[in-house]
Amino acid sequence: MEAEKKLMGYPSIDKPWLKYYSEEAINAHLPECTIYEYLWENNKDHLEDYAIDYYGTKITYGQLFKNIKNAASGLYSLGIRKGDIVTVLSVNTPELIYCLFGLNIIGAIPMMEYVTESADEALKNIESSHSEYVIVLDYLLKDFQSIALSENINKLIVLGIADSMPLIAGLAAR
Repeated sequence: MEAEKKLMGYPSIDKPWLKYYSEEAINAHLPECTIYEYLWENNKDHLEDYAIDYYGTKITYGQLFKNIKNAASGLYSLGIRKGDIVTVLSVNTPELIYCLFGLNIIGAIPMMEYVTESADEALKNIESSHSEYVIVLDYLLKDFQSIALSENINKLIVLGIADSMPLIAGLAAR
């Protein structure tokens, strides 16, 4: 029987989640690259294959990589740089995927916030993390509009929930 490990009281030291993993998983070699580089390396030979099916809109890996690079370029042109913390208030959409991988290319740090939290809670987290940029889904903008008025926010970037949806689904979502 394995001896009980003395807990230090700090999750970063105690790592209590490891009890749910096998030794093989715990000791597995992790890639030494960014998540974008990993995605590219594993899919660069499949550019015509579908990466995403979003409400019937099929997006190939080729389109995905192009959109990620466009997002990275756009985010960089807005002033986001390596090490910047960017708050994200969104549900899963292709545009969110482009932004997250785009931030990874830049070296910025996405801070995902629950879309069910209050604007006050989100603002408190934004201020405590010194995040100056916020990406918010247009559908959620009314719930988080007070964040836009904060003097700590440098830029508010709005994603369209229906941008990648087929026309009929997009109209229903608006």
